[in-house]
Amino acid sequence: MASSGTGGLQVQTSTDGSTFTQVGSTAQPTQTYTQYTFTVNNAAVRYVRFYRTAQTMRIDDVSITAPPPTITGAATAIAFSTTYGTASAAQTFSVSGSNLSANLVATAPTGFEVSSDGTTYGSTATFTQTSGSASGSLRIRLKANAAVTGSYNSQNIVLSSTGATDVNITTASTGNSVTAKGLTITGLSAANKNWDGNTTVSVTGTPAYSGLVNSETFSVTGTVTWAFPDANVGTSKTLTRTGSYSAPSSNYTVTKPYRDWE
Repeated sequence: MASSGTGGLQVQTSTDGSTFTQVGSTAQPTQTYTQYTFTVNNAAVRYVRFYRTAQTMRIDDVSITAPPPTITGAATAIAFSTTYGTASAAQTFSVSGSNLSANLVATAPTGFEVSSDGTTYGSTATFTQTSGSASGSLRIRLKANAAVTGSYNSQNIVLSSTGATDVNITTASTGNSVTAKGLTITGLSAANKNWDGNTTVSVTGTPAYSGLVNSETFSVTGTVTWAFPDANVGTSKTLTRTGSYSAPSSNYTVTKPYRDWE
């Protein structure tokens, strides 16, 4: 920037457009070039004016450049593991952003959830920027309803903010897993009988799954028949089973005993 004529030229800035402060010194007519530097973050509003103390001035090659928004927090998590129906233990990571014009947001991939406070979890977590800066502790965990068949290795939790380059927190390349939840069968009862020389037994009731999670409901499928182990007189006999009950989905297994008598 150059000044010509008598007097001088000042560069002044303001954050409210009312009160201005001079940047650097006054450019004098004998100077052919003066450079002025001041800091503005992307979230701030800065007013700039050129104030002349003479009748003549010349201004050229003016450029105002704000520092780019930056996100910090790239990391690799250790393996997450849990049983279907229970959220995994959370892992915590420090995240931050500078020169931001918008909030810092963490977005979880399928099967994961994130939190900025360790209490409320969801698909995204927001860290509010103030004067261009945001920071905090990001918690990451597998969701309680993450499917057993899901892919959880090498997944990215994306940290983003308008104008900034995304930064990833990446899950471990191996070892992330969800184990199927075990179910038992309820609703059946076996009746005593008098000796008749055979092994038939009367089992009544409607089988139902015990141990379902995530507010899920299923009707029991599968065909099962029961019999005494022998035709001899006796008490506390353990019934034998032919056939099996099926798990309602890949997120469950039906575990023994099906009933107390097995």
